[in-house]
Amino acid sequence: MRPIDADPVHLLFSLVVGVAVHGAALRAVIRARQSAGWPTTAGVLDWFKVQHRGREATLRVRYRYRVGDVEYIGTRDRFGQIPYSGSTHPQQTPFYTWYVGMPLVVRYHPRRAHLATLESEVEPGALALAVLSAFVVGSAGLLLLVSLLLHP
Repeated sequence: MRPIDADPVHLLFSLVVGVAVHGAALRAVIRARQSAGWPTTAGVLDWFKVQHRGREATLRVRYRYRVGDVEYIGTRDRFGQIPYSGSTHPQQTPFYTWYVGMPLVVRYHPRRAHLATLESEVEPGALALAVLSAFVVGSAGLLLLVSLLLHP
């Protein structure tokens, strides 16, 4: 019996998936931090939907903003949200004060104005995913290395 009975193909697959997920989560964290220094412009809230679930509220938004002579449409209120699912906020966030047509402050990327956000925070789930995927990558990589070294 082998000390580590792990199929290298499955470990390699876990490693590749873990690296991809970690890269996406890490990119969201980096973008959120960078967006704190991005220029801002005035925007207008076109549409929003809030769903309350337990202690959290999920927000989906669509807003318009203008940079120079070009008008853009944004759907991100913070980085790291899962596409089409919205972002989570504490239940006490005062969304009841929001209304269609409400003026907003939009942060946009200085060289790619189509990339915008309302907040310079990262979605809490993305931060947790970055930590979890780092653990998966480290574990799978270590097991793959040990498996290959012990059983060439």
